[in-house]
Amino acid sequence: MTMTIHTPRLILRPYTYDDLYDYHALNSDKRLLTYELHEPYSLAETKQNILYWMQVAKETDEAFGHFEMAIELRSETKVIGLMSTNYRDINECVMEVGFRIHVDYQKQGFTTEALKAILEHTFMKTDVHRVFGCTDARNTACIRVFEKVGMQREGLLRQNIRLSDETYADEVVYAILAND
Repeated sequence: MTMTIHTPRLILRPYTYDDLYDYHALNSDKRLLTYELHEPYSLAETKQNILYWMQVAKETDEAFGHFEMAIELRSETKVIGLMSTNYRDINECVMEVGFRIHVDYQKQGFTTEALKAILEHTFMKTDVHRVFGCTDARNTACIRVFEKVGMQREGLLRQNIRLSDETYADEVVYAILAND
């Protein structure tokens, strides 16, 4: 059985091919990619990516590892965002998280709700000791989400991100421990 997490308003689950156009909206809208390291995807690139994540979901039974899932709004049965997880150490005790919510659904608490659910699931069902997230230091919305779920700022990585225009940006690191 593949991992699915339910919250009062959301379902976090693996992608299906029916999610293609919602997923494409998350990866092709320049407004959503301001702090991302990739350019907007073509529909062909989106198809390739969603098929990749669908295959990963089939191969990872209740595991996180390197995984991306859909954030579905229950009331609309529509994918409004994505959540990614990635183990960052060899012993699978440290995990990185990332997320993106469609602009039409921002500032409604959906990202915070989804991240809280991932943290609860992670700390209750796995041996993960530490979860962290990084973002461009200018991404105040992402920083607010990290802080709302209890993550603490751990540092500033100066000029750590090379942007598509060949400039560099500072990155901040936030984290939470299982025993926080």
